[in-house]
Parts: sequence; C-alpha cells; structure tokens
Amino acid sequence: MIRLRRVTVSLPPVDSWSLVIAVCIQGTRKPCFLLAPPGSPVPPGSPVLLENPDPTEHPAQPAACANPAPPVPIVAGIGNVAALPLREVTGGQLSLTELTGRRDTDATQPFAFLSTSFEPSGQEMLEVPRLMYAKYPDGTVKGTITVREDQALPSPAEAVQELMSYVPSYGIPIPVVQASGAPVSANATSGTAMFLANTAGTAGAAHVPAEAPNSTHHAGALPPVERIDLEDMLSRAIKMLENGPLSKVVLSWKRSIATPVPLPPFDVLVTMRTHEPAGWLLAHITPESAFVGITPELILSRWKSTVESLPIAGTIAPRMAIHKNAPYATSLDTPQHESPDESLETILFKSAKDRLEHKITVDEVVSAFNRFCRSVHAPPEPEILRLSSVIHLQSPVSGQLLPELDVPSTTLKLLQELHPTPAVAGVPRKLALETIAALEKDDRGPYAGITGWIAQDGNGCFVLNIRTATITGSTVQFQAGAGLVKSSDPRNEAREIEAKLESIATMIRCDER
Repeated sequence: MIRLRRVTVSLPPVDSWSLVIAVCIQGTRKPCFLLAPPGSPVPPGSPVLLENPDPTEHPAQPAACANPAPPVPIVAGIGNVAALPLREVTGGQLSLTELTGRRDTDATQPFAFLSTSFEPSGQEMLEVPRLMYAKYPDGTVKGTITVREDQALPSPAEAVQELMSYVPSYGIPIPVVQASGAPVSANATSGTAMFLANTAGTAGAAHVPAEAPNSTHHAGALPPVERIDLEDMLSRAIKMLENGPLSKVVLSWKRSIATPVPLPPFDVLVTMRTHEPAGWLLAHITPESAFVGITPELILSRWKSTVESLPIAGTIAPRMAIHKNAPYATSLDTPQHESPDESLETILFKSAKDRLEHKITVDEVVSAFNRFCRSVHAPPEPEILRLSSVIHLQSPVSGQLLPELDVPSTTLKLLQELHPTPAVAGVPRKLALETIAALEKDDRGPYAGITGWIAQDGNGCFVLNIRTATITGSTVQFQAGAGLVKSSDPRNEAREIEAKLESIATMIRCDER
C-alpha cells in the first residue's frame, strides 16, 4: 500500500499571479496543475492590481459555492509524488485519510488533483503533487509538501523555504529550482519566463488583449467546406433525436491552428482571465503540452456534508460579442432578434428549445444527487449567466449527504455518477456516448473532461473542461459544442458552435499572431 507523509505550513503573502507563473515555469519540467475560482486572480492591468501589487481583495464566488467555509481557494500543484488509481479510491481499496496514517487539520487542505478525458477509461489517476499551494480570498496562503514514506519530510521551516523558492514576485524573473535542486535563471527556463522578463515592471499591461480585428475572417471561423460538414453532422444527430429514444446529445467540433511562435501558457491564461472574469481558470501543464481553459461550469463542489453543482445548458450568443462584423446568431436566429443585447436574456429565458435542453440537464444532476443525499434543492426557474461572448441558463443544485455517505470517498463516487453530464454528453448517457463516437470525427481528449482537486477529508471542487485549449509547441487545438434536442435547427446550432470557437480563438489571441 502507498504510504505518504505531509507537512502543511502558513506562507507569507503571495501574489496570485505568482502562483500561475510558478505553475507555467515549472510545467516545463514536471506536471503542474492550477484551478482558480471565478474572479481570481484579478486580471493584470486592472485598477485593483495597479493600486496593490499583492491584492488580497475577495474575488466573487460562484453561485454554487456560496456557502463553503473556508471560501474556495486558488489551488496550484507542482510535481508528482504519487498517482492513486481513482477506481481503487472509490472502490475502497485506498483510503485518502489513511494514506498519511493520521487525520488532522491538514486533511482540510487540497491534497490531490484530478484531470480526466471526456469519456471515462477506468484508468483515471488522482495526482498527488509534491508541492501544493492554496490561496484563500482573505489572502491567507497555505502550502503543503507531500513525500513518500521512505523520503525525508522537511521541517516546517524547511517547507516554507522550499515552497517559496518556486514562487517569483509578480513579473520579476528570479532564480527558480530545477527538479535536481540546482538553481537556474528564470530567463532560461522557457518562453514563458522570457515573456515575463521582457514585461517586468509593467504590471502585466502587455498581456491586456488588444481590440479584436475588424474582420469577418478570424481563427475561430470555419471554412465553408468545414461548415457544411459540421451542419451535416448536426442534421444527422437531430434526425436521430426525432426518430429514437435519444432525448439530448451534445456534439462538438475541433479546430487546430498553427501559430508563428509557441503560445506561452502564462500569456494565454492572463488573456483568458482578462476576457472572462466569471470563469474558473484551469491549467494542466507538462513538459510536452499545456491544457488551459476558462470554464463557466462547476460540476461538483463539496464542503463537509454539503454538495453542490452548477449545471449549464441553453445558450444565446450576442451578435456583436467579439468581432464587430462576426456573423453571430442565437439559437433563436430570426429577424426579430435584432434587439439590443440587454434583451437577449429574455429571449433565452423564453426559448422553449433552450428551456427543454436545460431541464433535461438539471433533472439528471438532481437524480444523481438524490442517490447520495437526504435532501436536494434545485430552483424552480433557471438563472441567467452572462459571459463575455455568450449567455447561458444555469441552475445551482445543492444537497445534504446522507449520514452514512458522509465520508471522503463519496465525493469521487458522486463525481463519477455525474460525469459525463448531459451538459457535455446527453440523455440517455450510453446512447449519447455512442452517438458522439459515431458522428464526431475527432476524439475529444481532455475537452469536456474534468479538472479539480480534493482534500483528504473529501472537500473539493471539480469543473468541466470547456472553453479550453491544448497547446503543443506552435500548434493549438480548441473545441466547442452545442446541445441538441429534437427541435434544434442545425444551422443555428452550427452558428452557436462557431461563436464559441471564435470566443476561444480570441481569448488565446490566435488572430494577433
């Protein structure tokens, strides 16, 4: 059995973006993870950051995480000390609390990351980083070092020194530590570090994206032939919805773009946060590639006996969201929808197609919660979530776990029940997955999978991998989808997908390179 030891310490004030920098730099030599809740870190170049280079203001909390205490932190992990088979944790062969031989206050701190592909394979792993950072909205920063039982555990003072050695001051390249322990200049570690060196002292102003070009051609727009293929795929799916037991299916389209120079992950993450303050900022960076995103969807959070989810389904895309001449359309694309953007919420709220799509998704989440909870609450009407490029319907769902299921492993068991959710797959799930496999020409990979963290006591947060991009050298791949029901129109769903693709292309600034 795997045995681990860990030490948790309080750290000096750390700028949130320094944690992002550390993940991006160290990701060039070892696996690194990041998950930051909506509103954090504060976008560089904002008045808050210019006034205070080490902001500790409380970021906005997502609707589904309104009650946790302590509030949801920014969590970053560096390195890998152990990989725990998810099936063994949920099956009872591995106990999160027994891995370190004791249960104490450390059990409340983030312990392991989970990063999965869309369709479960049975081989998923919980990755336990050597270094784990958690910065809370009040500015408190906790750091944890985890080692194997046969390795030396640093003293608290040594742990603080090691944890802080990886965290640079914002925008200022300082020596960092290689896996071997030898110091190197941050300027020599990666394109990200060179980018930081060139912008030192500018408070991130260089990262603030320029206004999108006034052009009808941009990286997210589909070529005519590709657009025909997309509409054909959607038409075939809608025909299946009309004639069979399938109630909903979510189909997606992938774009692959070559950039003149490699995209620095830090640059992309800052641009994503600047464009979309309301999303969860996520990253899984390895020496081979970087998976980054700004997702709006929380699939599951847990604090003590409370579990929450924020299912999103139903979308309308403002015509003028990103590019002035972009051919945006809504899922109700008719001439009377020439109304100002402020009325789009009403249009979406009254859309029978979008309300049906949303209800199917929420009902499945409630059904999963009912199998684990003594009480479940879902609002009678959906809420409006307005993002920078699209507007969604969302419904916060919460539940109180059954007393006999108030154990750490329940978090991961419930997560497995929820995923793949109808928001990215469909209903019934098995038939939806078969339809996706038959109609989509590309494997989804990490798109529509899960990114999140868990503590030893079962607390944790997990999000859906949407509005994401995979960066491999000078190639960037990104993907977007749309939920289909039998009343869907293939042309309108294709426009929704294209609108989302254009949004991602703008956030990763493909049009500017």
